[in-house]
Amino acid sequence: MNKHENKKYCSSDEIWCTQRKELIKSVLETKKASDLEKKSTDIAQHHLSEMVQFSIDDFIKNIKRKVKSRGSRPPTKRKNTHKGT
Repeated sequence: MNKHENKKYCSSDEIWCTQRKELIKSVLETKKASDLEKKSTDIAQHHLSEMVQFSIDDFIKNIKRKVKSRGSRPPTKRKNTHKGT
């Protein structure tokens, strides 16, 4: 954009023009930052959901394994810790 085209947008008030340019610039920067934040949040959520899914599967396997092994042996005798008064 050359100077002549710039004047068309700015009108005669240079201060207003500068403020307008700064405003547009800050809006664009804010949008860029917002997009980056959303992108990083999405990546984090995806990673977290993968981790949670993986650990839930392991958790279920461990429970099944424990239940299987517990069924084969007799229950352990517990000492009576609560004595009557």
